[in-house]
Amino acid sequence: MLSVEHHIVAAIALTGTAFNLLGALYLSYDLLGGRHGALRTLTRAVTYGGLFFAGYVLFLPMSFSAIAALGVGVTLTIEFSRDGRGVPPSRLADAGFSAIRGICYGVGVALIFGWRFGAVFAVLTTAGQLFAYSMGFTPAVGLRAREQMRKHLLGVANRTVGYALAGLVSGLLTHRENREALLFGVGAGVAIGGVSALMGIICPAVERWADQLPARRLGLFGACLLCLGFLLDSIENWLTLFDVPVR
Repeated sequence: MLSVEHHIVAAIALTGTAFNLLGALYLSYDLLGGRHGALRTLTRAVTYGGLFFAGYVLFLPMSFSAIAALGVGVTLTIEFSRDGRGVPPSRLADAGFSAIRGICYGVGVALIFGWRFGAVFAVLTTAGQLFAYSMGFTPAVGLRAREQMRKHLLGVANRTVGYALAGLVSGLLTHRENREALLFGVGAGVAIGGVSALMGIICPAVERWADQLPARRLGLFGACLLCLGFLLDSIENWLTLFDVPVR
């Protein structure tokens, strides 16, 4: 007889609750600031996170890609929002964004090669990003890649070489005998740099798309999320109705 693990049922129900929450937020668009409110920021964060994940996972393990994409997606969204509102650069903010991305990279690496590798990689990538900021190679440059192509390409080269060196040094310091760790470190640097170059082309289009999303479409999306959340929440009741045992 067909049976379902109770952990699976619980996970489905929690997913449904999350969809209900998101759906309610989208339906409350006007209450959350309208055109310049939290929902467009959330939409950007989800979009950037998904794009970076899709780029990273082509070359790197899924666990690393998911955590790295989360950190990059959230921080880039905040940085682009600040740039769009004309907020002047801040060393403290730059350090915070760099640290968040560095920690996410480090945690992702640690899940594969251990916490020593992850800690060194996090420190080195954070320091490298701070150096890039000091040289003017900020993520916001990617929004103006067409107008500042030379600076954008120099920033991409800086990130590619910097992350590759960070991976190589981390591997040498913590896994001298592990060739796989060394190759992963260099490969991670090249992948991060390559995806950053591609995002320089895609990010301006994402920003225009998010700015032009009509309120009705956001409301429709929220309604669809609520319906999906209701269906997932009701899974346990459907299983009970059809006498499907839950283990």
